[in-house]
Amino acid sequence: MIEWNQLHENPHIRRGGKLLLCTLTACLLSLARFGGLALPLNAALAAALSPAEGIAVLAGGAAADFLTGTLQKQPILLCASALVTIIRWLLNIKQTPRAAALLAGCSTGASAVIFAIARLTSSREWIIWLIFSFFTAGLAYCIRQVLVRAETDLPIRLHEGDTLVFSVCAVVGLTTLCALRLFRINFGIMLAAALILTAA
Repeated sequence: MIEWNQLHENPHIRRGGKLLLCTLTACLLSLARFGGLALPLNAALAAALSPAEGIAVLAGGAAADFLTGTLQKQPILLCASALVTIIRWLLNIKQTPRAAALLAGCSTGASAVIFAIARLTSSREWIIWLIFSFFTAGLAYCIRQVLVRAETDLPIRLHEGDTLVFSVCAVVGLTTLCALRLFRINFGIMLAAALILTAA
């Protein structure tokens, strides 16, 4: 019988597990709405991950949008994630929090400009998407900072400088979980409540 430790230490299985987790996370982020708005959360996530994991995020987000019928309603979201993935793959940008923030913000802003030039968005929407680009940059920075701490394989002890980035990721993550529902049962809210109580 194959032991769990052997599976966990297998590099191919670990890589496949990470890609699958990135795909499922991207699907969940595509369903999340903040104040009724869909934000470029997948662009921020893809900017904070490796190029291969970024492709998994792009595929997961596109699949979720296609299955829910929102692919044509928010094309800027998909364009932003695609730009992040392509630029990171071609330029081999270093995986630092600042680089992730710059990549996510510029890609989201560039997507807004592209659709504005093509006259597929109004001037008001163009301004809103530029504001979203700053939000995306900040979120990418926070996600990458948290991942850097998690990749050290050391116990995570929050210091004063880590409070903000961990809080941002926690709020976005818990809010995203609330979008997870099956039929009339909202499993996401139950899971988010359980996580909050466990942390408390």
